[in-house]
Amino acid sequence: MAKINQSVTQNYRIRPLTFSTPLLEGESLTSWLIRAALRQGCSPLTFTHYYWPEHRIWTYDVDKGFKYINSQIHSDIAVLAVTAIDAINNQTLINFSKILSIESSSKVPLLWTQPLSKRNRYSRIGYPYCYECMTNNKEAHLKLQWRFTWSVCCIEHRKFLQVDCPYCNLPYQPQLIEPEQEFINQCHSCHHKLDKTTLDTIPSEVVYKFQLLANQVLYSKQGTILGKVVDIAEWFDYLLFLINLVRQALKN
Repeated sequence: MAKINQSVTQNYRIRPLTFSTPLLEGESLTSWLIRAALRQGCSPLTFTHYYWPEHRIWTYDVDKGFKYINSQIHSDIAVLAVTAIDAINNQTLINFSKILSIESSSKVPLLWTQPLSKRNRYSRIGYPYCYECMTNNKEAHLKLQWRFTWSVCCIEHRKFLQVDCPYCNLPYQPQLIEPEQEFINQCHSCHHKLDKTTLDTIPSEVVYKFQLLANQVLYSKQGTILGKVVDIAEWFDYLLFLINLVRQALKN
């Protein structure tokens, strides 16, 4: 049992979880909170209300992180997951926007990220997932990488990401999963496992290679423009310039 650091949290309920739920490499905070809740035998809503009753956690885009709400939540999650606070801070969308010097808020979608279009706890757009990554109940989790706009496919399985349940066609909303369903790879509505695809096509070589390139820039914090090495912010600014150039060309 990990020792509680009183300088980290003053919430007496914050202890390492009874049923250990480690934060996985590259996992989104949405995914971890849901997996942790289901592992303890309760719903994601019950879990977050128990630890942070003063905040309606699921009305926000959880993957952004909670620094704009209460940075103490990151410290609490670090204790619950028995991990370093830096690991929590680094696996947020706000950390990415900070690197690019993009202003962020609790309600406005961040540049280069897929919005969920939330209203209260409900999302109009489903959470992106790879159906092959979701086949194993215990290993299934959601990756923060899937929230970026250039991520259209799973790098590992080279399959297009999906946002709807392949059985009932409703948006995949893992935050609404009930404890009886046990695992994150279930549809909250029809309770089917998200284990099949609705798309027969695979990403083209150009799309796949571009996604690999954008991910490489993201992780290395630098890229190349016309043979010159630049930092990540300048690389994405240049990419946005090219995108807008193409848009204007299409209009004319």
